[in-house]
Amino acid sequence: MVACGWLLCLPLGPWAGVPLGAMERWRLGWVAGGPHPTPHRPPPGPGPGSWLSTRMREPATR
Repeated sequence: MVACGWLLCLPLGPWAGVPLGAMERWRLGWVAGGPHPTPHRPPPGPGPGSWLSTRMREPATR
């Protein structure tokens, strides 16, 4: 059972932060009184591989 959980968490883990980050920026904008820009840079190319490699290498993810 634990192994099945790990097998699901590894590929889906990076995707879990996307809605949480958007919700947190929305909350900060509501509390601080203005929009909070995203700390992420745009990926260099199209596709999920480019997006994922960009997100895993940038300081905002760490």
